[in-house]
Amino acid sequence: MQGYEAIAGSGRPTNGHRFGRTRRATSKTEVVIQDIAGQIERGELKPGDRLPSARELCQRYRVSAIVVRRAVGWLKAAGLVVGVAGVGVFVAGVPGGGHQ
Repeated sequence: MQGYEAIAGSGRPTNGHRFGRTRRATSKTEVVIQDIAGQIERGELKPGDRLPSARELCQRYRVSAIVVRRAVGWLKAAGLVVGVAGVGVFVAGVPGGGHQ
């Protein structure tokens, strides 16, 4: 089928372009990652700012808790945010660095 490609293992089509080019569907996790990372890059979230709670992020993005966990885990691995046990998740002090 022109303009569609299967997502690996799911058999679902991606969002195809009508001119024959294909693009991969963006997952819910990727949407959350891109939005939060964008806020950090634009300075809307500054070093030391606390991210909203997981529950608030679930409601804001209309996604499940596992989607939020995966997104925050990716952001932590990328060094954009750090978690403080029992306190919350914060924007990292410097790119790839720790909490200020």
